[in-house]
Amino acid sequence: MYRWPDCEGVNRDLEGLVRERMTTSASRVRSNIGGWHSDDDLLTWPGSAPAQLKEWIAAGVRELCRVVAPDQALPKQLRIVAWANANRAGDSNAAHEHGNHSWSGVYYVSTGMVGDVADSGQLELRDPRDGAGRINVGLASLGASNLVPPRPGLMVMFPSWLLHGVRPHAGPDLRISVAFNVAELP
Repeated sequence: MYRWPDCEGVNRDLEGLVRERMTTSASRVRSNIGGWHSDDDLLTWPGSAPAQLKEWIAAGVRELCRVVAPDQALPKQLRIVAWANANRAGDSNAAHEHGNHSWSGVYYVSTGMVGDVADSGQLELRDPRDGAGRINVGLASLGASNLVPPRPGLMVMFPSWLLHGVRPHAGPDLRISVAFNVAELP
């Protein structure tokens, strides 16, 4: 997880692009339960904000690779696809994974909240180990989900095979995020 500093201008521009696209493009249905899901072409949308976001995603993936595999060469070429999700009150995303990619993630544009509401729109990262929560060894995290509250400018990355979803949004305005997949190219 990393919160990009000075992200307000990028977020403002991305929010405008998403709201505009919502009026001209039908929602795709993937893991979303309600809400609006764009095509996976967000990084080709006009303006400098999508290009900046692509740079941030690439930098984040390279740093993640440096940390998890310090003895390996950093990926030189990445294929990055991204799409927007806009959730109104009650909208969520069912648990799912992203096949045929190396890394997946989310970048938060806006939370749609006024103050904090427990669990509202939180990213849920599930422990992938079958039966991990069936043993009592005094570690409450075994088998538990890790919940990540949305914050504007926060980027969260994880292996694409990790089961994840989004808890229902409870805010008065749109919760806007950009989800993405990254694959290394030979």
